[in-house]
Amino acid sequence: MKRRKKRGVSSASFAKTGVDVILDSDVLIDFLNGRASVELVAAIESGRLLTTTISLFEVLRGTAGARRSREMTRVFELVEQLPLTSSAATRAAEIDQQLRALGQRLDTADTLIAGIALANDLPVVTRNRRPFDRIPGLVIEEI
Repeated sequence: MKRRKKRGVSSASFAKTGVDVILDSDVLIDFLNGRASVELVAAIESGRLLTTTISLFEVLRGTAGARRSREMTRVFELVEQLPLTSSAATRAAEIDQQLRALGQRLDTADTLIAGIALANDLPVVTRNRRPFDRIPGLVIEEI
């Protein structure tokens, strides 16, 4: 039997507990498109969740129109963005080197997001765990 993919973002434990997590770009895009659960919306609007400046870039580069830009600005005012620090950049470079040694590649943005998560000892919440599964020590919560 073929498993059906979930559409939109469902509730997750982080939304109920307020645990610090990093939201991946796809989760933020679902929020902007109105496909987030009530719990996730409440968690984002409470300012309890985090993302990265890399996700900010990914979301903004896909922006079309002034109305959309205003919506995104509002979201990024609610969700604190963790920057790419030298520690996070070092972790990202280590990830890239490890994967290259195995003959594997990871999108640069995902590598940088993982580096930020590891440097801050935080899990990543995403709808697409596949790119992150190859990174040792990275905690992923899929929604």
